Amino acid sequence: MKKINFSLCIITIVFLFIGFSKTYDATIQPKTQEDNKYYHENFNKENLKQLVMVNDELYYNTEKENAMPMKCGTMDGEITSMVNQDDIPNVNNQSNFGNGYVYQIGPQDGQILLNIDNKWMVFEKLQSNK
Repeated sequence: MKKINFSLCIITIVFLFIGFSKTYDATIQPKTQEDNKYYHENFNKENLKQLVMVNDELYYNTEKENAMPMKCGTMDGEITSMVNQDDIPNVNNQSNFGNGYVYQIGPQDGQILLNIDNKWMVFEKLQSNK
């Protein structure tokens, strides 16, 4: 009797984990695939080389170094996770080129500044017409 109860308990736990993982995939994955398809179709490959997501917005590297004075010495955040180079970041503070980069919200609307190799690089918000 104890073996049957133990087996039923294990089977229940396994089904719970399978159920939760499918629920998570169903809610997150389609949006990510849709976003990836949209951005790959509507922005050239150069824009997709270095992307970051900050405050639920995607930004691309303009490859321009910031020439304006920094607003302060306090950082607004840090890139803490990354996706593959050909993927689109889909959570805040994520990039497709690395992590550990600090950033500040830029002096102009739609910009953030990332410190990459001791240079403050300008990233601009990707405009979507979805």
